[in-house]
Amino acid sequence: MWLGIIVLTATSGHALQGRPAVVQFHEALLAGLDARDALARLESMENATPDVVTYSLVAATLLDAGLDEDADDVLERGAAFSKKRAAYRKPTKRAVVSKAAAGLTRLHEDDQLIAVSKPNGVLSMTEGTTKGVATLPDAVEHAYGVELSDLGGPLARGVVHRLDRDVSGCMVLAKTRRAHALLIREFAARRVEKTYLAVGAVQNGASLTGPTTVDEPIQKKPAETEVEPLASNADFALLRCKARTGRKHQVRKHCAALGFPLVGEVSPPKKRVIESPSHKGIMLHAYCLHVPGVVDVSCPPPEWWRAVPLGLALDDVL
Repeated sequence: MWLGIIVLTATSGHALQGRPAVVQFHEALLAGLDARDALARLESMENATPDVVTYSLVAATLLDAGLDEDADDVLERGAAFSKKRAAYRKPTKRAVVSKAAAGLTRLHEDDQLIAVSKPNGVLSMTEGTTKGVATLPDAVEHAYGVELSDLGGPLARGVVHRLDRDVSGCMVLAKTRRAHALLIREFAARRVEKTYLAVGAVQNGASLTGPTTVDEPIQKKPAETEVEPLASNADFALLRCKARTGRKHQVRKHCAALGFPLVGEVSPPKKRVIESPSHKGIMLHAYCLHVPGVVDVSCPPPEWWRAVPLGLALDDVL
């Protein structure tokens, strides 16, 4: 599977510092930076600002070159770095984890990864205390008895992408460090196809007649989503959204920009667009996830969607 070993002389350079230099390094890695160069540049910046993506991209480059031992060393250092940076987290109560685990659906599993359907209300990961809320890694390990990769640290075991707590749908988690690194590269290179279903509340007569691309930047970074109407009436619209990038709250913000804030969404002043039953969550669901040559999964939206009084024939399109 891996390419033959490339033996080239590593080049030295000035120590990389600051986030712009890290981003530039990531771009060079994705563009095909030589494996030995990648390792040398990592060494020059390791006391500065690398992150789990940096370690992952360097390790993936080394694996491509057949430098497995070097890759495993980088992954070991990356896991140690992530563990050191992780905040203290008091373990979530077992009953809370068990409840979250019961809501999972396993979509795919092999030696390298596991894909599940995340229910609403479960955190993809945490950066600190969860205050009694289960995280997806906790739930997956409890439900299926798997051990997830520690590359991202103890609070983000196996996590290579995220869904917001109130959003449901397909997620893939890595079991091994190598799989973790390779999956992170696929997401960073924007080779992963992510398709969402969403229900928006029509505002100010908003309408769509066909697929529309929204490229409104998010936090000053390029962002692009294709939004296509599947069904609509005067009040609501069922939308299929294809996220070309992965910015925070991207689909939610781009649907709102078109005049379709999502059902269950909170907007200032802390008023929901429309309440879902017992506020189950936001009507945004990661319907399909395709990582070329690795995994291809899909899952339907949760059943509670059908209980929301929308006036849309969801059965005809879901």
